[in-house]
Amino acid sequence: SSGDTLQSLLTEGGVAWEEAEQAVDAIRKFFDPRDLHIGQQLSVMLSPARAGQNLRGAQLTGVSIEAAADRMVVARRQADGGFAGLEIIRPLTQASRLVSAQIESSLFESAMAAKIRPEIAAEMTRLFSYDVDFQRDVQTGDSFEVLYDRDLDEKGRVVRTGDIRYAALTLGGVRKELFRFTPPGDSEPGYF
Repeated sequence: SSGDTLQSLLTEGGVAWEEAEQAVDAIRKFFDPRDLHIGQQLSVMLSPARAGQNLRGAQLTGVSIEAAADRMVVARRQADGGFAGLEIIRPLTQASRLVSAQIESSLFESAMAAKIRPEIAAEMTRLFSYDVDFQRDVQTGDSFEVLYDRDLDEKGRVVRTGDIRYAALTLGGVRKELFRFTPPGDSEPGYF
């Protein structure tokens, strides 16, 4: 939540201040705790509390943070009682997805109905906004196509969307197409 720090989350969860500080220091080698953002998930591993003790009787054995879609950062308790940091790189597979659909209401709502991620629908709308008046030009029965990249984890789940490679709108029988392309001599791609 807003205002949380890694250290405060650990101590509020019952971890002693010194242990939390050691774990945060171990993580700091691979991840700046100030980069923790609202909604980010972390996992805290605690040893079982002794009988009759509350959660505060448990000892921190590890903490992990998903630093990026392809990167997990972990602090694990060592035999000497301290913590060691570790970075785990998860392999991702890039796969393209082509979606074609008819527009029933708005382009954005139709894209959502076609199970396109919101960021791709918003980018597609932005790309066409230079040539299309979405209030007047888009009618029920028009259609769109979009080809975009996405990264999949080892279980085939989408963990990150990439760039739109191709997008097309067919409005009143007229097809407007955009292709992502990097012209020779340019360092950044554009849409043509």
